[in-house]
Amino acid sequence: GVVTGGLCRDDVSIGSLTLANYTFAEVNNTGNIWHYELRPWDGVLGLGIARSNTAIDAPTPMEALVQGGLLDKPVFAFHLGRCSLQGGCLGGELVLGGVEPEHYSGDFTFMNLVRDDSWAIQLDAVTIGGRPPRGRRAAGGGGAQRGHR
Repeated sequence: GVVTGGLCRDDVSIGSLTLANYTFAEVNNTGNIWHYELRPWDGVLGLGIARSNTAIDAPTPMEALVQGGLLDKPVFAFHLGRCSLQGGCLGGELVLGGVEPEHYSGDFTFMNLVRDDSWAIQLDAVTIGGRPPRGRRAAGGGGAQRGHR
């Protein structure tokens, strides 16, 4: 949904990494997001592609981490957690600057993006529950373009 707010500057910490005096968008109106206040989060960190960040003249969080010498390369990986119907969850993990070898086996396959401003890739074939989806593109989680409080 559409949100509104303004620009802020503050120290932003992601785990043990801190971006000093970082410019980001602070959202103060989430009225267009259904039941936002009931969701289990207090913000969104965008991992969007640099070329898509046209809202403000500032680096993305990943760019700022690399430019500041906090990461060697602008790479991130997700390990998705699992929850059972009986309750209890095995937690997920966001790794910045690389990947966690214990969470995968084999080699990575790199694919070209469909557009320069999103994580969308072209799919040849896929099924979900034995049925093909409506489209033939997939988008990985870049999310919002800037971090929000």
